[in-house]
Amino acid sequence: MRKNLRKRIMLANLTCDVLKTLGMDYPLKSESPGHNCLECGNQLPYNARHGKKFCSISCKNRFHNRQQMGPRTMKVRILAILEKNHRILSELLEDDITSVPMSNLLVLGFNPMYATCCYRLNRREMRMCFDISFCMTASRIYDLAYTADLTAPTSM
Repeated sequence: MRKNLRKRIMLANLTCDVLKTLGMDYPLKSESPGHNCLECGNQLPYNARHGKKFCSISCKNRFHNRQQMGPRTMKVRILAILEKNHRILSELLEDDITSVPMSNLLVLGFNPMYATCCYRLNRREMRMCFDISFCMTASRIYDLAYTADLTAPTSM
């Protein structure tokens, strides 16, 4: 029993290089892959729990925020395009314009590829941008109107 204790103490005092030369080249817990913080790369403490991935709460938050950045920026970009389309269409409705050539809309910055709703009605392509409905062809937009279930914004 005492011999085993001496061997353990001696092995504990040996460095990793000596252990490797003795044929004990398995990775120690602190050297094993996956024991680094996924965000900053710092080595996690030896006594950290088995499934720990981050060294701190701030690293965990930064990692997850970075993971969600791609989808979030795409949603923000699409919403900005839709808001711009809605602003252009509502300005036309304020001026009592219900039909406009597509070339004029493109000059104003209208993007015809984005709408909140698309459907076919009597061989016409109907689209909506939030509360504004319109028919669209390759050359123009017509029947521009606020939808019946929502009221037009009132001017103050």
